[in-house]
Amino acid sequence: MTLTGRLVNDTKTYQTERGQGEMASSIQCYMKDHPKLSEEEALKHVYALMENALADLKWEFLKTKDKVPDNCRRLIFDNARLMQLFYMEGDGFTLSNDMEIKEHVKKILFQPVA
Repeated sequence: MTLTGRLVNDTKTYQTERGQGEMASSIQCYMKDHPKLSEEEALKHVYALMENALADLKWEFLKTKDKVPDNCRRLIFDNARLMQLFYMEGDGFTLSNDMEIKEHVKKILFQPVA
């Protein structure tokens, strides 16, 4: 869960953080390790890592059904989903306002899935 949160944060904030002099994002680290790759290629790699981590999390969620209480499993799984939601359009914590988050929560809770 923390890996998916870290990666989704990096994909949405690395440019802003780089402009502020911060260089510790997964994208920047990958580009440093692979200097011939473009920023776009590094971003694709990080997205692939994130997809794999989400797939692993889903597998663990299903695999532990009989071993871990459902409330614990849901908490971890839903927290990872929430991170994806907050960072869907950008940095969901520092760049958005409270109304955007409230609207997302209202949609999740009150609008039926089509």
